[in-house]
Amino acid sequence: MKHRLKRMLTSLLLILASLVVLLLLFQEKLIYHSRGYDAAFLRGVNGRPLAFTTSQGKQVAWLAPQLHAPPEHVWLVFCGNGTVALDFEGYFGNSKLSGDQFVLFDYPSYGQCEGTPSPKTIRESIQALVPAVAANLGLTVDELRPKLRVFGHSLGCASALMAMEAYGIKNGVLVAPFTSMLAMGQRVVGWPMCNLLRHRFDNVAALERLKAVGGVHLHVFHGTADEVIPVAMGRELGERFPGLIQFEAVQGARHNDIIETDRRSILAAMDAMR
Repeated sequence: MKHRLKRMLTSLLLILASLVVLLLLFQEKLIYHSRGYDAAFLRGVNGRPLAFTTSQGKQVAWLAPQLHAPPEHVWLVFCGNGTVALDFEGYFGNSKLSGDQFVLFDYPSYGQCEGTPSPKTIRESIQALVPAVAANLGLTVDELRPKLRVFGHSLGCASALMAMEAYGIKNGVLVAPFTSMLAMGQRVVGWPMCNLLRHRFDNVAALERLKAVGGVHLHVFHGTADEVIPVAMGRELGERFPGLIQFEAVQGARHNDIIETDRRSILAAMDAMR
């Protein structure tokens, strides 16, 4: 009996150790789902590539549409985990926003970008992106700063908040944000395994810092049928930061569908921030 219990305990420990190793080695694969662009896809693109360099190597964002004069507003667009920047090409067209400049951002290893995604490397890319945008538009960073707005979906919400902190951006629209990646990890793998997480995006902490600065306004949309990030997380952010966030639950919308099903409302919220 004693030997049997010992074998069972040993087996359980081996299983647990294997899970720990898998989470440590492959959590990037669980968090990020990078995609590239093939030649056929790029042949249909109208946006202009904007190349810049970080410690991760060459990074490429996209400017859309092609404007011939400095725009009144410049939107930094951060896509979700399973999408790439150019999925949003044309999304903002045929609206009151059509005269604005949109900068479509790809994470390291996504699109045509080199490197590995992480909170650190994404933050570095954002910090390098804005000076590159300013130079491309013939502006200084200080001239560009008041023109900046952010749009983020899913993982892109965390990136959008990074940009707001880095450049003092006051307005933005977020779609399907999480509270923190640790809270998401707890939902997926439970406690205490979630504590192995290394990629600790924390939207609550970022919003606390933005609240301390003041003057920030965010419109948050979240689908009530979101199967990836529960609507309760978006609602929690709205309740914790009522003076900063205008929260809107979209009935029946799922995680990715909300981008199209509630497009009119999203664009209207963005137009209100111009």
